[in-house]
Amino acid sequence: VTRLVSIMSSSGARGLPGMRRPLRALVIGDPGSDPAVRLPGAYEEALDIYKGVARSGGGDQLRVYNGIYLAAWKLGRKDEAAQAFSQIVDYGIAQKRLAVKFLFRPGSTQFLSDPTISAQYQAWLKQISTRVAQRDTCLQVSGHTSRTGPEPMNERLSLVRAQAISSRIATDPGATKQMSTVGKGSSEPISGLGTDDARDAVDRRVEFKVIDCASICDRGKTRHS
Repeated sequence: VTRLVSIMSSSGARGLPGMRRPLRALVIGDPGSDPAVRLPGAYEEALDIYKGVARSGGGDQLRVYNGIYLAAWKLGRKDEAAQAFSQIVDYGIAQKRLAVKFLFRPGSTQFLSDPTISAQYQAWLKQISTRVAQRDTCLQVSGHTSRTGPEPMNERLSLVRAQAISSRIATDPGATKQMSTVGKGSSEPISGLGTDDARDAVDRRVEFKVIDCASICDRGKTRHS
């Protein structure tokens, strides 16, 4: 399972000028096998290249913002990573879908126990909350489960996951009008293995879609499909 699978893998750097190898190779896998661990300055090099591309005319790309975020996070530059993540959110709002997923433990609303992934979630929640509040934007927060267990239970769990994330984003009372939650159960798997371990962690997720605010009729109303 990719270490930073919570952000969509379209951040790969193939085709970006000056990149000797994809940043994907720098952020995937166990630390012991990560080539960047054995290559001093690799993250600095990647960050400099992505920032250079961002300043160019063709720099408004998800993979560029994603690359800046991932490299800055690996380097411990939290302010720079937060700024890059806000650009990821803004880009997602413009494209009507945020390229962000929150992953969960099996049968739970607690985040995935792997700290290399979930340690970033508090910062993500803060940035999503801030950017949504600053814009006239409404989100459908969609919860999902793996294929194990009875489907009625999966539908309920997926909805509760969506509600948990929605409540943590809508810290401003007025922002609750900008959120709609939906539980998909196990109907839209990505892995579909049903193993309830790291291999199908991406199925136990919450993700986001930008929707027309007119579709959210009542404050706090939950829509379940």
